[in-house]
Amino acid sequence: RVYTNSQATFLRTKFFNNHAGTNGGAVSFQSNRPALVDGPSLVQDSEFNHNNASGTGGAMDVNTGFTALLVRNSLIHGNFAGESGGGLSGSLDAVITVEHSVMAHHAARKHGGGIHATDTSLTVLNSSVVGSVAGATGGGVSLAGATSSGAFFSTTFLLCNASTYGGAFAASNDVRQLLIEDGAFSRCHVEEQGGAVWIAGNGVVRMTNTSFEDCSVGYSA
Repeated sequence: RVYTNSQATFLRTKFFNNHAGTNGGAVSFQSNRPALVDGPSLVQDSEFNHNNASGTGGAMDVNTGFTALLVRNSLIHGNFAGESGGGLSGSLDAVITVEHSVMAHHAARKHGGGIHATDTSLTVLNSSVVGSVAGATGGGVSLAGATSSGAFFSTTFLLCNASTYGGAFAASNDVRQLLIEDGAFSRCHVEEQGGAVWIAGNGVVRMTNTSFEDCSVGYSA
């Protein structure tokens, strides 16, 4: 646990088969303001495999008071959350950036098979979200809350699934701003609404130069 105005750096580190009874199966970042600790915590060239949490953030959980995390050149694979954010979860004004990374084969019982962010600033750059599943919304990514914003640049969503809304991506509860540029959504599925993307509430949405291929809606026979 990285707690109260602390800063952590994980380089070439592997986290395998760890468990948390609450949040952050491998690591929990909490109450770490960048202005007070000279920048965000950093995870680089690292792997998170088969970790799980009973609550949120199967691999990592980031929350409270503008806690900031940068994930770079890392593999986050096969993690599970009993609630939301199978791979990564952010809440309570967290600031999360994921770049040049792969998030694959995660699961969450509720929201955000790969990533779930509530009242969080989330940026994903040159990354892929693959084969992740959510029991409710956002098979790949779920974003919620009026103070949330999401920016996705050159991000691929492939083979993600959800039960209710947003096979690949779901935004709800008045997400303030959503930007998707140079993205790709392929072979994602949902049972009810939004095979690729589902957006509800007020807010500004901008999507450019993005492709959608073979995404679908419907119940299996």
